Amino acid sequence: MPRVSYRVEFRPRRCGGVHTLPSEGQDALIARAVDLAEQPWADVVIRRPGDDPAFRETTFGDNRGICAFHVDADTEVVRIFEIVWVG
Repeated sequence: MPRVSYRVEFRPRRCGGVHTLPSEGQDALIARAVDLAEQPWADVVIRRPGDDPAFRETTFGDNRGICAFHVDADTEVVRIFEIVWVG
């Protein structure tokens, strides 16, 4: 099976927090985004049971951050639209 690599986009309207994360949070988020580009279905949960499975959440930074994202399988794009850091 060929390896698929998704493109990851940060949606600035909902992700203004990216720039306000501490450097360790930014590094952890980028590392998690790289993982999501390779496997957007690994170690994630579907948002609210019963909702569209394309909307997912995952943690990053030793579980100190949560990001919500949408996977568009047709265009192979992961769009991160919400970030919470409690670090």
